[in-house]
Amino acid sequence: MASPYASVTFPDGTTLSSNAYTPEQLQSVLQTLGYGMLGINPPTYSDGRVRQDWQQTGQPAMSVGQDVLSIRTTEEDENYSKIRDLSYEPFDGQSATAVYTYQRTWKCYFTNYGPNSNACARLIIDCMFLPWVHDYLAQNRLYLVPDIPRPVYLKELRDGQYWARTDLWIGLNEAVTETLTQAPIATSVEVIVEYVAEQGATFAEEVNIVPPQS
Repeated sequence: MASPYASVTFPDGTTLSSNAYTPEQLQSVLQTLGYGMLGINPPTYSDGRVRQDWQQTGQPAMSVGQDVLSIRTTEEDENYSKIRDLSYEPFDGQSATAVYTYQRTWKCYFTNYGPNSNACARLIIDCMFLPWVHDYLAQNRLYLVPDIPRPVYLKELRDGQYWARTDLWIGLNEAVTETLTQAPIATSVEVIVEYVAEQGATFAEEVNIVPPQS
Protein backbone atom coordinates (compact mmCIF):
# COMPACT_ATOMS: atom_id res chain seq x y z
CA MET A 1 0.00 0.00 0.00
CA ALA A 2 1.45 3.33 -1.08
CA SER A 3 2.04 5.98 1.54
CA PRO A 4 -0.09 9.15 1.22
CA TYR A 5 3.14 11.06 1.83
CA ALA A 6 5.06 9.54 -1.10
CA SER A 7 4.35 12.77 -2.98
CA VAL A 8 3.56 16.05 -1.21
CA THR A 9 2.99 19.54 -2.64
CA PHE A 10 4.02 22.41 -0.35
CA PRO A 11 2.58 25.95 -0.05
CA ASP A 12 5.42 27.39 -2.17
CA GLY A 13 4.39 25.20 -5.11
CA THR A 14 7.24 22.70 -4.89
CA THR A 15 6.49 18.97 -4.91
CA LEU A 16 8.59 16.40 -3.03
CA SER A 17 8.33 12.80 -4.24
CA SER A 18 10.03 9.87 -2.52
CA ASN A 19 10.36 6.13 -3.15
CA ALA A 20 11.32 5.39 0.49
CA TYR A 21 9.75 2.30 2.02
CA THR A 22 7.34 2.34 4.91
CA PRO A 23 7.96 -0.44 7.48
CA GLU A 24 4.90 -2.28 6.16
CA GLN A 25 6.09 -2.08 2.54
CA LEU A 26 9.51 -3.43 3.48
CA GLN A 27 7.97 -6.23 5.53
CA SER A 28 5.89 -7.23 2.50
CA VAL A 29 9.05 -7.48 0.38
CA LEU A 30 10.74 -9.59 3.06
CA GLN A 31 7.68 -11.80 3.54
CA THR A 32 7.90 -12.92 -0.08
CA LEU A 33 11.64 -13.45 0.35
CA GLY A 34 11.03 -15.42 3.54
CA TYR A 35 8.87 -17.95 1.73
CA GLY A 36 11.54 -18.37 -0.93
CA MET A 37 14.32 -18.88 1.61
CA LEU A 38 12.28 -21.58 3.33
CA GLY A 39 11.80 -23.38 0.01
CA ILE A 40 8.09 -22.57 -0.35
CA ASN A 41 7.64 -21.65 -4.02
CA PRO A 42 5.36 -20.03 -4.93
CA PRO A 43 4.51 -18.31 -1.63
CA THR A 44 1.35 -19.52 0.08
CA TYR A 45 0.51 -16.42 2.09
CA SER A 46 -2.77 -17.82 3.40
CA ASP A 47 -1.06 -20.56 5.43
CA GLY A 48 0.53 -18.10 7.87
CA ARG A 49 3.97 -19.75 7.62
CA VAL A 50 5.67 -16.35 7.13
CA ARG A 51 3.93 -13.38 8.74
CA GLN A 52 4.32 -9.66 9.15
CA ASP A 53 4.27 -8.45 12.72
CA TRP A 54 1.03 -6.90 14.01
CA GLN A 55 -0.95 -8.13 11.03
CA GLN A 56 -4.68 -7.38 11.04
CA THR A 57 -5.72 -10.20 8.71
CA GLY A 58 -4.81 -13.86 8.27
CA GLN A 59 -4.07 -16.32 11.06
CA PRO A 60 -3.50 -14.43 14.33
CA ALA A 61 -2.58 -17.48 16.43
CA MET A 62 -0.45 -20.60 16.10
CA SER A 63 0.14 -23.86 17.94
CA VAL A 64 3.21 -24.73 20.01
CA GLY A 65 4.32 -27.33 17.47
CA GLN A 66 3.91 -25.11 14.41
CA ASP A 67 6.87 -23.50 12.61
CA VAL A 68 6.18 -19.80 12.02
CA LEU A 69 8.43 -16.97 10.88
CA SER A 70 7.46 -13.44 11.94
CA ILE A 71 9.12 -10.39 10.33
CA ARG A 72 9.43 -6.91 11.81
CA THR A 73 11.47 -3.92 10.58
CA THR A 74 12.69 -0.73 12.21
CA GLU A 75 14.98 2.03 10.93
CA GLU A 76 18.51 2.32 12.34
CA ASP A 77 20.20 5.61 13.26
CA GLU A 78 23.30 5.42 11.06
CA ASN A 79 25.63 8.36 10.36
CA TYR A 80 25.86 7.46 6.67
CA SER A 81 22.10 7.80 6.29
CA LYS A 82 22.41 11.50 7.15
CA ILE A 83 24.49 12.22 4.01
CA ARG A 84 22.55 13.22 0.89
CA ASP A 85 23.86 13.60 -2.66
CA LEU A 86 22.32 16.38 -4.76
CA SER A 87 22.03 16.56 -8.54
CA TYR A 88 19.76 18.33 -11.02
CA GLU A 89 17.74 16.97 -13.91
CA PRO A 90 18.13 18.68 -17.32
CA PHE A 91 15.91 21.76 -17.59
CA ASP A 92 12.82 20.97 -19.68
CA GLY A 93 11.74 24.57 -20.19
CA GLN A 94 8.89 24.30 -17.69
CA SER A 95 10.14 23.02 -14.33
CA ALA A 96 13.32 22.64 -12.32
CA THR A 97 13.95 19.34 -10.51
CA ALA A 98 16.51 18.62 -7.81
CA VAL A 99 17.33 14.95 -7.13
CA TYR A 100 18.41 13.82 -3.67
CA THR A 101 19.80 10.32 -3.12
CA TYR A 102 20.70 8.77 0.20
CA GLN A 103 20.75 5.50 2.11
CA ARG A 104 18.62 4.24 4.99
CA THR A 105 19.64 1.30 7.15
CA TRP A 106 16.98 -1.07 8.43
CA LYS A 107 17.15 -3.57 11.26
CA CYS A 108 15.06 -6.52 10.13
CA TYR A 109 13.95 -8.98 12.80
CA PHE A 110 13.26 -12.60 11.79
CA THR A 111 11.59 -14.26 14.77
CA ASN A 112 11.25 -18.01 14.31
CA TYR A 113 8.83 -20.09 16.38
CA GLY A 114 8.41 -23.85 16.43
CA PRO A 115 10.45 -27.03 16.91
CA ASN A 116 12.60 -26.18 13.84
CA SER A 117 13.12 -22.51 14.70
CA ASN A 118 16.89 -22.74 15.09
CA ALA A 119 17.35 -24.61 11.80
CA CYS A 120 15.18 -22.04 10.01
CA ALA A 121 17.28 -19.17 11.39
CA ARG A 122 20.45 -20.90 10.20
CA LEU A 123 18.91 -21.40 6.75
CA ILE A 124 17.94 -17.72 6.50
CA ILE A 125 21.54 -16.65 7.24
CA ASP A 126 22.89 -19.07 4.63
CA CYS A 127 20.42 -17.80 2.02
CA MET A 128 21.40 -14.16 2.55
CA PHE A 129 24.70 -14.85 0.78
CA LEU A 130 23.19 -16.63 -2.22
CA PRO A 131 23.14 -14.90 -5.65
CA TRP A 132 19.37 -15.14 -6.15
CA VAL A 133 18.72 -13.45 -2.79
CA HIS A 134 21.21 -10.69 -3.64
CA ASP A 135 19.43 -10.15 -6.97
CA TYR A 136 15.98 -10.11 -5.38
CA LEU A 137 17.08 -7.56 -2.79
CA ALA A 138 18.82 -5.40 -5.41
CA GLN A 139 15.66 -5.36 -7.54
CA ASN A 140 13.94 -3.86 -4.52
CA ARG A 141 16.74 -1.32 -3.82
CA LEU A 142 17.99 -3.29 -0.81
CA TYR A 143 21.54 -4.36 0.01
CA LEU A 144 22.76 -6.67 2.75
CA VAL A 145 24.92 -5.55 5.67
CA PRO A 146 27.07 -8.72 5.78
CA ASP A 147 27.91 -8.54 9.48
CA ILE A 148 25.06 -10.78 10.68
CA PRO A 149 24.96 -11.63 14.42
CA ARG A 150 24.41 -15.26 15.31
CA PRO A 151 20.80 -16.22 16.14
CA VAL A 152 19.66 -16.52 19.75
CA TYR A 153 17.76 -19.67 20.72
CA LEU A 154 15.50 -19.46 23.76
CA LYS A 155 12.23 -20.70 25.22
CA GLU A 156 9.29 -18.38 25.57
CA LEU A 157 6.62 -18.97 28.21
CA ARG A 158 3.21 -18.56 26.60
CA ASP A 159 -0.15 -19.92 27.72
CA GLY A 160 1.47 -22.07 30.38
CA GLN A 161 3.83 -23.73 27.88
CA TYR A 162 7.42 -23.20 26.80
CA TRP A 163 7.57 -22.37 23.10
CA ALA A 164 10.76 -22.86 21.09
CA ARG A 165 11.92 -19.53 19.65
CA THR A 166 15.01 -18.32 17.77
CA ASP A 167 15.63 -14.60 17.27
CA LEU A 168 17.66 -13.29 14.34
CA TRP A 169 18.18 -9.78 12.99
CA ILE A 170 19.75 -8.70 9.72
CA GLY A 171 20.78 -5.24 8.51
CA LEU A 172 19.68 -3.99 5.09
CA ASN A 173 20.58 -0.74 3.34
CA GLU A 174 17.83 0.91 1.28
CA ALA A 175 18.70 3.18 -1.65
CA VAL A 176 16.31 6.15 -1.56
CA THR A 177 15.69 8.72 -4.31
CA GLU A 178 13.68 11.88 -3.72
CA THR A 179 12.87 14.63 -6.21
CA LEU A 180 11.96 18.25 -5.47
CA THR A 181 10.20 19.89 -8.41
CA GLN A 182 9.39 23.60 -8.89
CA ALA A 183 6.82 24.34 -11.59
CA PRO A 184 6.11 26.62 -13.32
CA ILE A 185 9.42 28.42 -13.38
CA ALA A 186 10.65 31.52 -15.22
CA THR A 187 12.15 30.59 -18.57
CA SER A 188 13.73 33.97 -19.31
CA VAL A 189 14.54 37.31 -17.70
CA GLU A 190 14.09 40.68 -19.39
CA VAL A 191 16.72 43.25 -18.50
CA ILE A 192 16.59 46.91 -19.57
CA VAL A 193 20.01 48.55 -19.84
CA GLU A 194 20.10 52.35 -19.89
CA TYR A 195 23.15 54.35 -20.93
CA VAL A 196 23.90 58.01 -21.66
CA ALA A 197 25.47 59.11 -24.96
CA GLU A 198 28.08 61.84 -25.21
CA GLN A 199 25.37 64.43 -26.06
CA GLY A 200 23.49 63.58 -22.85
CA ALA A 201 20.65 61.67 -24.44
CA THR A 202 19.44 58.51 -22.65
CA PHE A 203 18.95 55.28 -24.55
CA ALA A 204 17.37 52.02 -23.42
CA GLU A 205 18.04 48.54 -24.73
CA GLU A 206 16.17 45.38 -23.88
CA VAL A 207 18.17 42.22 -23.28
CA ASN A 208 16.36 38.88 -22.98
CA ILE A 209 18.36 36.33 -20.95
CA VAL A 210 17.39 32.73 -21.56
CA PRO A 211 18.97 29.78 -19.67
CA PRO A 212 20.79 27.24 -21.84
CA GLN A 213 18.75 24.25 -22.99
CA SER A 214 20.13 20.76 -22.39
